[in-house]
Amino acid sequence: MLEKLFSFSQSVYSLTLIVLTTIVLTMSSGCKEWLELTPENDLVLEDFWQTEQQALSELGACYMAYTYDLTTDYADIKEGGLIYQMLLCTEGRSDNTVPYIYNSDIEKLSEGDITSTNYFTNWSPYYRVINYCNLFLHFGKEAVAKDENFSMAELKSMNAEATAMRSLAYFDLVRIFKDVPYISEATLNDQQDFKISKSSGDSIIKTLINDLETVLPDATFSFTKLVDAKGRFTKNGIHALLADLYLWDEQYDMCVYHCDQIIKDDQFELVDGETALYDIFYRGNSRESIFEFQFGEKEDGYQYNTGLVNLYGNSSTSPILHASNSLAKDNPNSPFYRSYDDGREDKDLRYLDYIRDNNSDSKYIFKYAGLQRIERSEGAYSYLLRRDSPNWIVYRYADVLLMKAEALVQIVKKDTEVDQDNYSENNISVEDSVGLDRPEVKTIMKLVNTTFLRSNPDLGSDSLLISDYSDINSIEALVLRERHRELLFEGKRWFDLLRAARRADDPKILLGKVSAKYSGNGNILYLSATNMDALYMPINKGELKANNNLQQNEYYEKLENDLKN
Repeated sequence: MLEKLFSFSQSVYSLTLIVLTTIVLTMSSGCKEWLELTPENDLVLEDFWQTEQQALSELGACYMAYTYDLTTDYADIKEGGLIYQMLLCTEGRSDNTVPYIYNSDIEKLSEGDITSTNYFTNWSPYYRVINYCNLFLHFGKEAVAKDENFSMAELKSMNAEATAMRSLAYFDLVRIFKDVPYISEATLNDQQDFKISKSSGDSIIKTLINDLETVLPDATFSFTKLVDAKGRFTKNGIHALLADLYLWDEQYDMCVYHCDQIIKDDQFELVDGETALYDIFYRGNSRESIFEFQFGEKEDGYQYNTGLVNLYGNSSTSPILHASNSLAKDNPNSPFYRSYDDGREDKDLRYLDYIRDNNSDSKYIFKYAGLQRIERSEGAYSYLLRRDSPNWIVYRYADVLLMKAEALVQIVKKDTEVDQDNYSENNISVEDSVGLDRPEVKTIMKLVNTTFLRSNPDLGSDSLLISDYSDINSIEALVLRERHRELLFEGKRWFDLLRAARRADDPKILLGKVSAKYSGNGNILYLSATNMDALYMPINKGELKANNNLQQNEYYEKLENDLKN
């Protein structure tokens, strides 16, 4: 089938003709039921949308564009598509990881020394997803008109999935680049104008929220097969994405609302802490999972998760990234350092299961890479690595609990600031009038304790207490630490810190954390601590050359001009 497709390999605006072979997405048992339709002959794009099965195959392409292994050789490192790109732009830049295998662009990305020539400023994998989704949303209705067994209700459900996939791609783009071109129309021919200027990240976020709220009623509640229920966007998956978007947009009541829609659904619960590594990250599709991309072994018909395996490793692959020494539990910067305010020893299972600590300068990432931790003697462990490739989890129940906790903290902070202003105007003592006795604070502590005690079973019911914290700011820090512990290496940390920095309009909130992993002569990013734009990525030089309507992020434009002089 001939398809007019955006090719973003050099430019978001280059249009090429390619032959599109129908992509088989692993979304059901046997891995071949979800879409297997391959046209016998080349067809023009408009002629392909004849049946529900063809529409379903194109919806599969939207998912596959996120997982497909677009493997190329680059500086002796094989990349693995969008998961690889996303993880390097998030975990690779955060305080969680340091590069282990030398690569100049990865090293500079990790240290914040980023210019527009860095390979990983390439945003083409995201726009590939977006164009597949736009094509489906444009042509899907034609299959309904031609296939009497394909109902409009079924199409609307699929449209909700495509809209969610497109929204997820744009959400990542905004969090990584800030302002980006927003394209909602399918690329159909080479007569279209591709030199599109940037839209503000804030306006894109509001558009995504509106799009998702519109399609939410049409989304499927669940699917019969487990790999579909976990591997396709359901109503709860869209609730989770909306909660994340509202949290970013500082609409905290709406974030809480969408979290609650998931929390009250009894199909989700935390798995036991002792088996979390195996159930959630090795086997996958656990009862805690809301949405995760499906991977496996190629010989079984699955897509192999090349990107994640190359970055975190497995039994046959050395990892590109290691865990940062700033995570060591004896390091004051670690979220595992003295987790208890009274100084009791910390035996958090997440430290034991997610980091392979050899008591040396090398600490390996074991989450996703590992199969099992075995205690050989008191405090001594052996670690068995997996041989296959894992799924990639986008949203799970623990993340939702902690998103709600973060949103409630901000609601209390906002109300407390109002109260403080009122009391100050009337010469009333704030200390006597504003405390931590609000019901929301009790809910926050309950949410945090739900994930904390899951991973600290030896404590029994000896939970973290409100009385251990002096004010709402210290509880805010607790929530951030608990998200750090719980979601370690899951692509969340950089975005969590960036969200906190945006609220305060202060890049030092992020940079003060990330600088803990730096060594040597410092880095450009940390020295630019007064500029929020430094926290985002520059636009790739090739994109700027191809499109004169694009304007570089002002911080990077000035930086690169200074480097020339």
